Amino acid sequence: MLHHIVYLITLDHPTAGMAKILIYEREGTFQTLWTRITDQQEDTEIVYSGPNIEQAWRMLEQIRQVRCNEGYSLTNPLLMITSLTALPHSYLFLRKLECFSDRHKDDTLFQELRKWRRSLATSLKIPPYYIATDKLLHLISTFVPHQPEELMQIPGIGRNKLDQYGTAILERTKNYSQIYSYPLDWVGNRISDEELSSWLLDQNLLKHEKKKTQEKKEQEERLRLLEAIHEDLSIEEMCERLSLSNSNLMKRFHQLAKEGYEILPYLQKQIEGYHEKNRIEDLAATLGNSRLKPIFEQMYGTGEELQDKEKGKKYNIIRLVCTYLQLKAAS
Repeated sequence: MLHHIVYLITLDHPTAGMAKILIYEREGTFQTLWTRITDQQEDTEIVYSGPNIEQAWRMLEQIRQVRCNEGYSLTNPLLMITSLTALPHSYLFLRKLECFSDRHKDDTLFQELRKWRRSLATSLKIPPYYIATDKLLHLISTFVPHQPEELMQIPGIGRNKLDQYGTAILERTKNYSQIYSYPLDWVGNRISDEELSSWLLDQNLLKHEKKKTQEKKEQEERLRLLEAIHEDLSIEEMCERLSLSNSNLMKRFHQLAKEGYEILPYLQKQIEGYHEKNRIEDLAATLGNSRLKPIFEQMYGTGEELQDKEKGKKYNIIRLVCTYLQLKAAS
C-alpha cells in the first residue's frame, strides 16, 4: 500500500497512449516510477528506490525530459505544483530566485557583465562559463550586490569566485541602483508555488524547443558538410562555405566518423597536397597525435618569426594530418 505520494503527474502521447510519473514514500524509502497505461493495463518500471529524495527527484526530472522528447506531453501542467513538495528547500529557493530574476533583471547590467566575462575569458583562454554562467549573471544583474557579503549571498558565488572575480563584478554593480534588499530570503514568499510551477514548465518547454532547433541546425550542417566532401572542396573552401574554424571542422569530421560515414579517403587526398605531411606523421608517431604544439615546436621552434596568419596556417595543416591519423587508427 502506498503510504504517501509526493509527486504524481500524467502524460499523453498521440500513439503510445497515457502514462504517469510518480514518487512515493514508504517507510523512509522513496521510489520513482514510470508507468505506461495501455488497454486499461499498467506497465510500471521502478527507476529509483532509496532513501534520498533529491535523487528520486533528479531521476523524475530525467524521465520527464526524455519522455517529452519522445513526444509525450503533460496532461495537466498545473499538476506540476504537487511536485514542489519533492524539492529540497535549497533547490526550491534557488529556483524561486531564478524565476524572480528572469522577470526582473537589469538587462543593461547583464550585458555589461557578459562583455566583461567575454573579455576576461579571451585573455585567460578559457570558456566564458568557467567564469560565470548566464544564470549567475542574471542573478547578479537582478539583485545588484554592492558589498562582498552581498555577493556571497548569490548562489554560485563561493569564496573562490569571490576572491577571483568579486572585485571586478562589484566594480560594475556599484554603478547601478540596488532595488531589492538583502538578505534575499524574502524571495521565497514573493514567488508563489503556482507561479514557480508555471515558470518551470515554460523553462522546460523552452529547453525542448532549443534542443529541437539545435538538432535541426546540426542536421542541416551535416548535409552541407557531406555535400562539400562529395564536391571534393578543399579544407579552406569548406571552412568558408560552412562558416567554421579549422578546429571545429576537424571536430565535425570526428563526429561523421562516429556516425559511420567514410571520410578517410577524402582526408587522405587532402593531406597528400602538403609537403609537410611525412614530417608530421613521423613526429606524431613519437610525440603522439593528440597535441599539436609539441609537433609545431619540433618543426618551427617557437614560431616567433612567423606572421600570425602563417603560424595559424601551419597549425591547421598539423591539425588536419593528426585528425587523419586519429581517424585512421580508430577505424
